[in-house]
Amino acid sequence: MDKSAVLIDGHYQIALPWPHYPSEMPDNCNMAVSRMQSLGRRLERDSNLQVFYKAEIDAYVKRGYAREVATEDVRERGRVCYLLHHAVAHPAKPERVRVVFDCAVQQRGISLNIRPLQGPDYTNNLVGVLTRFRQEKIALVADIESMFNQVRVSPRDTDFLCFLWWQEGDPSKPLKKYKMLVHLFGATSLPSCAGIALRKTAEDNKEKYPEEVYRCWKTSMWMTILGLHLPRRMLSAL
Repeated sequence: MDKSAVLIDGHYQIALPWPHYPSEMPDNCNMAVSRMQSLGRRLERDSNLQVFYKAEIDAYVKRGYAREVATEDVRERGRVCYLLHHAVAHPAKPERVRVVFDCAVQQRGISLNIRPLQGPDYTNNLVGVLTRFRQEKIALVADIESMFNQVRVSPRDTDFLCFLWWQEGDPSKPLKKYKMLVHLFGATSLPSCAGIALRKTAEDNKEKYPEEVYRCWKTSMWMTILGLHLPRRMLSAL
């Protein structure tokens, strides 16, 4: 995984952690079409959900997380996998809808959470992060916005991350093919790939900042949250 990590246009690109690159994946296109038919009926009953869902997919495309592909640009049968997706809303914030890709759905006993490896755990121990947070006079907290969507997928893996969506987001119109270009919420390999990107960010930029900043970055991250503990003299380095 580490060897595949390259920095392209300000984003780290990391391959899916296959134990062996798959020569074939089960064809689940019919399953994806069936799921979209069910989703379409749900969106027609709930116009608000349809608006939020469409806005989320549109944002994926606008931000470069996904793109529409022509049928001829998708590889032959057996080298393509379609992601099933659904909406998850926060109970206290119904207007905040997140599209979640179900990487655990199996076709003939195989899924995107079975074939790729989970990868090593690079997450710092939370107790350690909280303990170190109290060591210095200055405490800063930051959150990396959409961190998981900032990690790109190797181009050869994107055909395994296809999904269906309607033309103009309208369930009455034909389905179009899209593919994700970033690592996915719902994939067991995501935390490890994101951890590699964070570690590479620190290592590739450590010469630009004092050693203490690099050390804090390496030891003070927990998931997407950075809890910095700095002496006063380090404020000028930020």
